[in-house]
Amino acid sequence: MESLLRWGVENSNPEDLHQAQTAPRQPLDPGIIDHILGKPDAVQMKEALEIALDDARDEDERVAALDNFEMLIESMDNANDMTKLNMWTPLLSLLTSPSGPVVLNTLWILGTAVQNNPKAQADFLARDPIPLLLSALANDKSPEIRSKALYALSGALKHSEPAVARLEELDGWSALRTCLGDANLPIRRKAAFLFNSLLLPSAPSDDPTSPHVLRLSSTLVPTRSALVKHGLLDALLEAMISSNDEDLSEKGARVLLMFAQSGGKFEGSTRDRVKALVQQNAPASTAGLSSETWGMSLSEWNELRKSVQT
Repeated sequence: MESLLRWGVENSNPEDLHQAQTAPRQPLDPGIIDHILGKPDAVQMKEALEIALDDARDEDERVAALDNFEMLIESMDNANDMTKLNMWTPLLSLLTSPSGPVVLNTLWILGTAVQNNPKAQADFLARDPIPLLLSALANDKSPEIRSKALYALSGALKHSEPAVARLEELDGWSALRTCLGDANLPIRRKAAFLFNSLLLPSAPSDDPTSPHVLRLSSTLVPTRSALVKHGLLDALLEAMISSNDEDLSEKGARVLLMFAQSGGKFEGSTRDRVKALVQQNAPASTAGLSSETWGMSLSEWNELRKSVQT
């Protein structure tokens, strides 16, 4: 190996070596870099959104672009960049598109972007999106659109008392009550799960002083009030009884328990229906052990039973 290296040096032209060392380097073609490393995510997001916004494009092409966009903003960093890239308003404009698939995939993007991401959620809510989400939730032709609207609405409302207050202003609880009677079972399940999440106490923010992060606030009190005021408890009980679905019943029973644990009071016919539900479904104690029904332990059922005692 050493002899081969020596031969190469001895048989090289010193002038050629010097010119090669001193010659200015040509910048790499960005296209070549993109081909080798792939385009930056921000560039891909811009290109995908441009395609989605172009009404002259084929619908399948626009939907494919939105699907790609959704995968990109599964990254929290990319979702947080949507404000800097001025993408929220154009995306919201797509919710009024006459194309059902475009609306559906846009709702999917919005829901994914704000899920468990307080910064993106705050940026989203700053554009007052709830009226548009409620409009999509009222779509009587597509259960898929209603389902994705509920997904996006859930992410927008979670831990945000101002968002829940806006929902109240818009009579949005009535729309959610309608969801509990939807012909589509997954929508009824998602509505029950949403009530469950809104009754959860909020954890403190990791950075409560940051102006860029939505300060987590409790949605428990306004949700507890809305469950009574807008007849949601009765609608939930009706959904549980009529559907005979284990998953929906489990989610519904959890809502009833959390309502009681948070200080809510069952009154009148609602109390009677909850009492009957407990009597029919609560597990019995076996040798001092607890069995589970609808995901609730015997002690939890006893707690719910106590809440409806006269």
